[in-house]
Amino acid sequence: MLGGRAYVQAVTQLRPDTLQPLAGCRGIGEQRARLARLARAEQPLEVLRQLTTTAAPTA
Repeated sequence: MLGGRAYVQAVTQLRPDTLQPLAGCRGIGEQRARLARLARAEQPLEVLRQLTTTAAPTA
């Protein structure tokens, strides 16, 4: 789920299984790097699942 923090939190309350590719990013540089990594991946959903299991939850 890509969106503003409040929107992502609202959707996650409705669908706890929602993947948040930018969760845990500390700034625009990390966000861009993560999105680039996903774009380059042959299996982006697998990469995303790995990233979201290691990322800190957003507050």
